[in-house]
Order: sequence, then structure tokens, then C-alpha cells
Amino acid sequence: MEKGVTEVVKEVKQVTDKSVFYAVKTTDIIYVTIIYFIFGYYIAKVTDSLCNSLFGTEFEKLSKNELIIQITFQMSLSVLLSYFCKKIIDIIPFPLEGLGGFTHYKLKEFTMSGGAFWMIGIFFYERSLVKKINLFKKMF
Repeated sequence: MEKGVTEVVKEVKQVTDKSVFYAVKTTDIIYVTIIYFIFGYYIAKVTDSLCNSLFGTEFEKLSKNELIIQITFQMSLSVLLSYFCKKIIDIIPFPLEGLGGFTHYKLKEFTMSGGAFWMIGIFFYERSLVKKINLFKKMF
């Protein structure tokens, strides 16, 4: 049985709508990941700078207890700053909101992919924390 022109147009529209939806969703995942990475980078720089000015950079002279305290403090500071930045990121609008029926705030990857890149940004650029953790591992 042959399809009418109306049915073919409906099918093409459905395929087009799905394509637009997934293109917008992919763009949003990339958008969110970049935002998380940028915020993670700046959190790492701020935390690293603050902890270096508070505690200095001579980690080798620290006892195990001092090292544990500094690592805990630095990680806690990173988590606290991350929490506040997450609240800021949540209110950043997505430029393509509504296009193809896409809703930015329903994005599951919003928390999944972003968090991973957030941590990469923090731990890759928070050099003093990485040095302290490596020094701590060598102590055992």
C-alpha cells in the first residue's frame, strides 16, 4: 500500500525533529562539560594558591599528621568551592533551550559527564594537592 504525501511528510518531520533534538542534546553535553572543566580549573588554581600561601610549599618537611591535615583541608576547600560553583552553574542558561523540544535541566548527563571533567580539572591543576598525596603514598 502506498503512503500518501501527508504520511511521508509526517515521517520526515519526525526524523528531522529527532535529529534536531539529539544534535541539541549533544551540543548541551559539550557545553556543560566545558563549563564544568573551566570552573574546576579555576577552583583548582584558587585552592592551590590559597593553600600554598597558608602552608607553604615545603611538603617534604611535614609529618604524616600534618600532611593528612593539609590534604584534608585542601580537599574540603575544593569540595566547598565546588558546591558553590555548582549552584552558579545550575543557573547558567543554555542558549539552545527549547530547540527541537530539548530541555536543558532534564539532561541526565548534566551531572554525570560534568562531574568527571570537574574533578579532572581540579586534580590535574591542583598541583600541590597531587604532590601531597604522592608524598603521603611514599610514606607508607
